[in-house]
Amino acid sequence: MEKKVRIILAEGSEELASLKPSKTVDTRGMICPYPSLMTVKALKDLKPGEVLEVLTDSDISARESIPTVLQQRGFRYVVLEEKDYWVIKARKD
Repeated sequence: MEKKVRIILAEGSEELASLKPSKTVDTRGMICPYPSLMTVKALKDLKPGEVLEVLTDSDISARESIPTVLQQRGFRYVVLEEKDYWVIKARKD
């Protein structure tokens, strides 16, 4: 049975949701600004075409702060809502 994914935000193509990540950063249990700071750090090591996956259980990180960081740096992204957390996938082409 295929898991249903709910996309809550997308900047760019929704096909990004199905791509396998090159790197995963788990920020669950952390409060702002740490999820955003860890995302920025991980983005620096990302090569063109690679996908970064960020896991967070912070609503404000998933819906506002991390998407803002990604937009400012020119990354395409998608925010997926899971049961108890969010998955954010980003890629810069």
